[in-house]
Amino acid sequence: MSEHITSRDNPRVKAICRLRSSAKARREAGLFLCEGARLCAEAAASGAVESAFFTEEARTRWPDVVAALEGAARSTFCVSDGVMAKISGVESPQGVLAACRAGLVRRRLGPIDPGGHYLLLDGVADPGNLGTIVRSGCAFSVTGIIAGEGGADFLGDKVVRGAMGAIFKVPLTVVPNLAEAVGELQAAGLPVYGSALHRESVPVGQIDWKSPCALVVGNEGAGISPQVAQRCDKLVEIPMAPGCESLNAGVAASLFLWEMAR
Repeated sequence: MSEHITSRDNPRVKAICRLRSSAKARREAGLFLCEGARLCAEAAASGAVESAFFTEEARTRWPDVVAALEGAARSTFCVSDGVMAKISGVESPQGVLAACRAGLVRRRLGPIDPGGHYLLLDGVADPGNLGTIVRSGCAFSVTGIIAGEGGADFLGDKVVRGAMGAIFKVPLTVVPNLAEAVGELQAAGLPVYGSALHRESVPVGQIDWKSPCALVVGNEGAGISPQVAQRCDKLVEIPMAPGCESLNAGVAASLFLWEMAR
């Protein structure tokens, strides 16, 4: 039986607002938020839902989603429209929200698949780019995405929305030292390439992407850090028309992932 919440000052409401606004709060609670019928359905199917919040209108409009959340969540709450407006991260909420366990993001590099394809992220700071990268990683069956600390939060609102459910399907890892992760991948037999516009960079077409390998994509402005670039086996670039600016991190990563998959 779902508990009813009508007060915007309810402690659970305040806790959800903290999760939305603070990466630190998400880390400390081990939770992140999913919102909208489609994303909450993915969350319910993943088995990661801790608690779910929905309005009476949403129960009528999305009965299958609400039923799935009630079956998957440890606790469920039917909330007023005013409460939903406060905990929602969008202007026109669909009335369905879930707090999910954050264990799907690992904090250490696990066993490396010597036959895999990995994407490493060195300071990717834009949440929109990161959401696109996770979604593309799912589309092109990347073995794992490994990010260094200091970039956008995998479990932030914009990233989760942009990933469109892929957040539950792609192995994600955040490591304290990305250069060391590069070394671990190389020790497992994987060449590691760095995406960079540099005089030593080779065109993307000169790399055998079908073979197991890893690629590093850097920060939108600064690119790959010198420490990481020095560890890469080769630097690679996507040829572009003269006079064009570099591609943003989300587009560049997606093109490289497509090369790995085709």
